[in-house]
Amino acid sequence: MSSVSLYEQEVSRQRKKIQSEAKTEADASRKAADADKRAAEHEKDASRASSPSSSGSALRKAQGKRDEANKARVKAAKAAGAKAKAEGDLHTAQRKLDDARAKESKKQLDRNERDRESAERRSSAERLRSEREQQRREAGRDQEIARLRSRTSETETRLHEHLQAEAPETITVLFVAASPEDQEPLRLDREVREILRRVRESEYRESVKFEWRPATQLLDLIQMLNEVSPHIVHFSGHGSQEALAFENDAGRTTPLENDQLALLLHATVDRIRLVVFNSCDSAAQAELACQHLDAAIGMDEPIDDEAAKVFAGQLYNAIGFGKSLEQAFQQALVQMRLASDDGAGSGEPRLHAAPGIDLSEVYLVKPPEG
Repeated sequence: MSSVSLYEQEVSRQRKKIQSEAKTEADASRKAADADKRAAEHEKDASRASSPSSSGSALRKAQGKRDEANKARVKAAKAAGAKAKAEGDLHTAQRKLDDARAKESKKQLDRNERDRESAERRSSAERLRSEREQQRREAGRDQEIARLRSRTSETETRLHEHLQAEAPETITVLFVAASPEDQEPLRLDREVREILRRVRESEYRESVKFEWRPATQLLDLIQMLNEVSPHIVHFSGHGSQEALAFENDAGRTTPLENDQLALLLHATVDRIRLVVFNSCDSAAQAELACQHLDAAIGMDEPIDDEAAKVFAGQLYNAIGFGKSLEQAFQQALVQMRLASDDGAGSGEPRLHAAPGIDLSEVYLVKPPEG
């Protein structure tokens, strides 16, 4: 049991003793007063007695009450003394209790301060461990990122080399031309001349073989695709969102509708990597072609002959320099815009890719070794 509890019990005991002695003192004082009162009454009776015997009896009773009062006063005095002593003891016990409580409070404050300091030290140590762990994780993450970047760079290098290696030594371009007599005449020979000129100006011109098929009819398509086995098919002529315009025996328009084009591509795309639809509103045909091969170029709006010629020439020039298909397309687009007088009045080509194909990594011409 703690000293505080002991002193609390002592204070409680002294308070109870004071209450008890105070009651004893009060009862004795009251008894003494009652006895004195009775004694006075007996003395008064003695003075009024008619005979000596009666007077003597009353005096003896009065003396008995006086003795009883004296005993009661002695008891009251003792109780008063005991109460006074208990009050002194209570004061001492209360002072000791206050001191004990003050010491206990100081001990508790000291314990709280020690606990707080200990908690702060633990928290600081935990923060330090957490920071070190975070630093280790960050260092590990940085190392992992560096390893991944290195592996990615190596993979990209190998992929680039692989894609370059996959490109054939020589590519064949099949230029399919049709200009039915019932349509607005097109100078397709000028487009062919521009393409041949720009291919000759390219670095790897010997790697690009060009085959031209003018006045193409529908029934010629499969035969010429089997004969030439091209890597690129370039259609130049009239068209719409629903069909491409070919010729019949009379030189008039025979449409190759989009569903027929899909069947044709499905049956003949053994080596074809790219189809260029150099005809008006051919975006739908380009999107359809990408369901069967890597890439296709179509026109989102009608395009004039001069813009189509410039675009086609630069496209094959860039391919002949060993550029990726994406870069070759962008160069052709820029060249077409630079050649335009006002930058307006003609639609623009759009490059479409099959799902999962990154055209910036597709190369159609492999630079010769050595």
